[in-house]
Amino acid sequence: MMITRQSLAEHFGRLNDDELVTEFQSGELTELAKEVAAAEIQSRSIDISQYQARLPEPRPEPEMDSEDLVPENLVLLARFYDVSSAYLLQSRLDAEGLPSIVADALSYQNVIGGALGGGVRVLIPESYLARAAEIKSRIDSGTYTLDDNAG
Repeated sequence: MMITRQSLAEHFGRLNDDELVTEFQSGELTELAKEVAAAEIQSRSIDISQYQARLPEPRPEPEMDSEDLVPENLVLLARFYDVSSAYLLQSRLDAEGLPSIVADALSYQNVIGGALGGGVRVLIPESYLARAAEIKSRIDSGTYTLDDNAG
């Protein structure tokens, strides 16, 4: 799905004032998203100076023990048919503090034309699945998309 000015306007229009200001102040928006969010803030006559810049509250990390990365405790988060997408997801998960494993990447790369039917899997300990699925959903929705001017 391509992120457009219209899709951003619809997204920001669905947020309540607190959510809108929090996203605007998050530092994670592209220039286009900041522009659209600012327009929504202005249209609602929100006095942003009344809001203190808020950082997202840290989420408690599940306790990880050595058994988390045992194959029996791993579950499938995503399957890709290109290796780079799997590693990009793994990098984002790592940046968020979640352990993950990319499985079958070498096998998949070495098969001509990707004839290996199963694709490349991203596996995660089951105890992290809900948070990892949320992160993947944010990636899929374009939350982490760089704007064209990103250097």
